[in-house]
Amino acid sequence: KSTDDASGSNNRLLSSVRTVAAAYLSFQGAKAGLKIASDMEQAAVSFEVMTGSAQKGQKVLSDLRKFAASTPITLSGAQSAAQTLLAFGVSTEKIMPSLRMLGDVSGGNQERFKSLALVFADVQSRGRLMGQDLLQLINAGFNPLQIISEKTGKSLTDLKKDMENGAISADMVTQAFLSATGEGGRFFGMMDRMSKTALGSYNQLISAIQE
Repeated sequence: KSTDDASGSNNRLLSSVRTVAAAYLSFQGAKAGLKIASDMEQAAVSFEVMTGSAQKGQKVLSDLRKFAASTPITLSGAQSAAQTLLAFGVSTEKIMPSLRMLGDVSGGNQERFKSLALVFADVQSRGRLMGQDLLQLINAGFNPLQIISEKTGKSLTDLKKDMENGAISADMVTQAFLSATGEGGRFFGMMDRMSKTALGSYNQLISAIQE
């Protein structure tokens, strides 16, 4: 009888735990959903203001969703990078092409993608490459001077002197990115390949859940 009583008590306790756990998970799911919805609403307002119109803002958001659905970059990561580029004055038309080449250079790595977006945006706003920008780009895995050297035949030493004299323009840096991510470049199609890895698939799942 004591055993039966204990078993019944344990079953009631287990049932209570299950009920509390289900309620907690439901609450956490609703809380996460509300946060994502709130973030999306704020992103929509942000892009509307930054692009100058609701139509352009919605177009950027739509493009970002498609980008996140087919790459290892999560939706929240893509939105953050796009906001950074816009905040530094990159035109709306150049947002998606810029994100694609930055994503390829980053290899789909979220942290490198974020760092590259910030430095790239800074270079575009300054109009030229500076020593600190070069260091940050190299730390993120990309040396634009190396690409420029390969294309022009100029030595890295000469190019660094040009940089110190303000002669490495933002357009030259952009062209270096485009060359490295274009057909035949060392980063060509990198995101497509990375999206087929386990981590890439996981990040796409996260983007789908956020969506």
